[in-house]
Order: sequence, then structure tokens, then C-alpha cells
Amino acid sequence: MNKSDTSPAVSSQDDDVLIKVQNVGKLFCRNLKTSLMYGARDGLGDLIPGIGRKYDSSGDPILRKGEFWANKGVSFELKRGECIGLIGHNGAGKTTLLKMLNGLIKPDFGRIEMRGRVGALIALGAGFSPILTGRENVYVAGSVLGLSKKEIDEKYDSIVEFAELEEFMESPVQNYSSGMQVRLGFAVASAMKPDVLLLDEVLAVGDVGFQAKCFNTLAQLREQGVPFILVSHNMHQIARYCDTVLYLEKGEEKFYGNAEEGIHQFLSDMSETNATVLGPDWSQINGSGKIVITGAHFSDLDGNSIDQIEVGSSVRFGIDFECREEIDQNVVLEFSIRSQGNLVFQYSTRRIEGALVCLPNRGSIHTVLSAIPANFDTLDFYFTLMNGSTNEIYDWKRDFRLKVKRNSTQQGLLNLTCDLSVSSQ
Repeated sequence: MNKSDTSPAVSSQDDDVLIKVQNVGKLFCRNLKTSLMYGARDGLGDLIPGIGRKYDSSGDPILRKGEFWANKGVSFELKRGECIGLIGHNGAGKTTLLKMLNGLIKPDFGRIEMRGRVGALIALGAGFSPILTGRENVYVAGSVLGLSKKEIDEKYDSIVEFAELEEFMESPVQNYSSGMQVRLGFAVASAMKPDVLLLDEVLAVGDVGFQAKCFNTLAQLREQGVPFILVSHNMHQIARYCDTVLYLEKGEEKFYGNAEEGIHQFLSDMSETNATVLGPDWSQINGSGKIVITGAHFSDLDGNSIDQIEVGSSVRFGIDFECREEIDQNVVLEFSIRSQGNLVFQYSTRRIEGALVCLPNRGSIHTVLSAIPANFDTLDFYFTLMNGSTNEIYDWKRDFRLKVKRNSTQQGLLNLTCDLSVSSQ
């Protein structure tokens, strides 16, 4: 593998190619202190022979303790008017690749060539200063993309109208909900008329009406020749908007080609590997860690532990937690249910005032799902605990699977009762 190179312009003779990625790789280290030490040694490697990174006989880097490939050997091209769907399991390297394309991080190996202005919505609030107002952040984002104040003035009203945040543009972004941040982020990214648009799965946070508006805008941009790369776990969205699919597995390219073929291979792999065997990594904290999700479980209404449910039956879904700091504000539980990547159901306790206040140091939160639907073999649960006022994410987990035993004589609809219960451990 060759060392990295990022070029601002594509050298290809094909003027329609706006992004060209060649054999790109990115290494990370699991331990921050070790990573800093490796970085210092690599920096001195050119001056002091023998202390920098070592390579094998084929020229590939030899991984050191704690290192792993976030991306390895990824190659593709994005042409004008094309949409590439970036798919893969959690941890496959999708967001890392988008961050390299947007210049947030540099590749360690390979080459990325870009042409034109890149608009990106990669993470909630990415690029926004939390202490600045919505209005100020719009002008900062426009300036970063090279627009003059006059050009931003001309676009400002349409951005606010699209985001539906007229009453909140003078408020600091740190006071915005996750949905409000998505609204403003997408409105800015799309209104600045980028040459290339990069979209991570953050659109899943918005409400259904706003998601429809976003995808209608994507269709219009595509008609105008604006290409985009879309990361989503919703295979219906990928199939609807994407011509091509790049399927990553453990950071490496497993499939690159026709969208229908790529989606079929991805769903087939999901069925074969059975995500319940892997499940969530309970040791990993995905947030501030003030409250940590330590486990989850399914049971019937009599309290018996289960991992499969019959269609039409009810199931009790419990989430175990541990408070590592004193929390005196309302805690919000949000979770979604997916089947083969497609969103089935979303729920939030935000609508229940004071539902989760004064949690014990350790305990479980229980909800009840009734009438499991008949048209799904498995249901994957994604769940988050967050601050109800500031939307600070304490922890989230994904891919906790419940199997569904079909019954041809009974149909079911998915409903959620709102009688939450919290128990101490």
C-alpha cells in the first residue's frame, strides 16, 4: 500500500468524474495514549531510521498492538448525476470513509481526488458551533464553502423556510433537539448548491414528513446533476435513490456495482450471519457515559426470558442501565425497530412528561410491545438514553435481535403501550 495523497482536483480525463478514490486505507488504534505514541514515532521515522512504521515484503503495513483497519483498499468513482449507496453492518467503515472524503480526517494510504464544492451532513451538528445561533452557523457554513455574504443573504430565507425553524434561528444550536439540528444541517448542505453531497444516516433522526421533504430535495438535486453518496440502513431508500452500491465489510470493499445486486447480497449476508450472534457490544460506551446501557432482554408478560415471539403475542422489552453520575434531569429513552435494514417502528418517551426522572443508580426500564407483525422474521432493536433537555446522548446500542415465529392464521400490527416501568437492581 502506498502512502496517502489527497488532491483537490480529479486528474482523470473524464470530466464527469467528481470523486476518485484509489486503494484508500485508514488505520486507527483502540487506545488513545498508544495512538499518540505511534504518531510521535512515525513522525520521527524519517529522521531516525528503524523507529517508524514497518512494512512486510509486499509493502503492506504491519499492524502494531491495538491497531485495526477502519478502511482498507477501497476504490470507486462518483460521476456527475450519480448516486452511490454506501451500505454495510455497523462498524464497517462507512462514516470513516465519508469523513475522509469531506477532509475531516486524512487517509493513511491510497489517494482521494476531488473536484468541486462538497456539502456534507455526516454527524448531528457536525460543522456547527454549539454556542453560535442558528443564523450565525448558517453564515459560517456558507463562508467555509466559499460563498460571499451576499450569496448567503440570498439563500438564507429559503434555508430557514426549508428547516422550519423561523422561531429558533436566534437561539444557540446547543439548545436544538437532534431533529432540529438535522433540519438545519440538511437545509444548509442542500441550499449551498454543492457539486457533491455526502449524507450519513442522520436523516433517520428526523420525523417522517421532514424525511420525505429531504428525499424530494435529493431527487431535485439529482435532476440538476448533483451527485451524492448516501449512507443508510434503509434498503428501500438505497434502492429508490441509488444507481450504484458500495458494500463495505470490516472496512474492505465487498461489492461495488449495480444497486439491486448489492442490496441483495447485503440482505443475504445478514440472513446467513444472523446478527443476534454478534449483538451489541455492551462494553463499548457510545456517548458521554453518564448513564451506561449494560444489557437488554426480552420476556413474556409472565416474566419468562425469551428470544423468540409468536405473531400476535406481546413481549416485554427491558433495558438495564447504570448511572455513573448523578442525573437530576428528565432522561429520554428512544428506540427504533428495523427488519433487514428497513425501519418498522420508532418510539420516544419524550412525549410522556416526567416519565424517567430520578432514576436509581442501577435498574431496568421496561416497555411492552403487543401484536408483533406477521411479515417479519426478525426485529432488530436500536435504543438510546439521552438528556431530555440538552439531547446529550449518554449511551446507545444497536442490533439487539428478537426472532418472530410466523403464524399463517394470525396477522398482527405493532403497537406500544405507554405504561413504562422502572425497577432497581
